[in-house]
Amino acid sequence: MDGGISQKRYLDEKEDILDRCLAITQDIYNNINNAERLDELLSKRMDMINELTALENSTPDASKSTLPKPDADRLGNKLNLVLDLDRKAEAALTEARCKLIESMKSNTNGRKLLQYDGIGAGTGKFLDQKE
Repeated sequence: MDGGISQKRYLDEKEDILDRCLAITQDIYNNINNAERLDELLSKRMDMINELTALENSTPDASKSTLPKPDADRLGNKLNLVLDLDRKAEAALTEARCKLIESMKSNTNGRKLLQYDGIGAGTGKFLDQKE
């Protein structure tokens, strides 16, 4: 009888963690350009991954392997949903980072060009001068 209780607890806790992971991953995806919020969300996500790892390590293999097929399928589907959204969030983060790097390069090159032309940012010396 202990196996059934342990299995039920495992199922409920894993489902709860996966639901929270899904919500956090959606928040990460929706806050790609909000660096302050993103750090907080990524930290929460890592906490949930650690929680899931602890649950997996503390649950006997017999309890996990004998889950009823509908329950195992539901957990598998949720996990796949989290992983798919995670991949999309990772791709969006990579794209946002590349755009930021390109913007920084463009800004740096623009400043170098201004310095090369002798027009210093912050001086209107050449612009105000009349001939």
